[in-house]
Amino acid sequence: DNSIIVDEMEYLPSREFACYGYKKTAKHLDRPGYIINRRKVRRLMAENDLLNHSYNRRKPVTRVVQSIVRVTKPDQVWEFDIRYVRVHGESRNAYLLAMVDCHSGRLLATALDTTAQETT
Repeated sequence: DNSIIVDEMEYLPSREFACYGYKKTAKHLDRPGYIINRRKVRRLMAENDLLNHSYNRRKPVTRVVQSIVRVTKPDQVWEFDIRYVRVHGESRNAYLLAMVDCHSGRLLATALDTTAQETT
């Protein structure tokens, strides 16, 4: 019965310093032996107004080049972006270099390597 589970969910945030989201609540409900999916926990919490207010943690990225240079046509200004990529099965990272056209946003070229050394 869902009412027993909802009663248990209402009890969790009533404790001091407890701030449970649906994932943490689903893990907590798994301990006493309830067999319940976290999607159902989220749905029940939403129906009973028990969800925390979510917010976007990431701030929008400002495009530095577009604030300095006025780009009016393709291939006028390019941006380079370096990303660290985790190599699955190994304990190291790889570097992904991407070259992007600032006017169209089109990906022009990529390079993937395990070192950040200059190559000739």
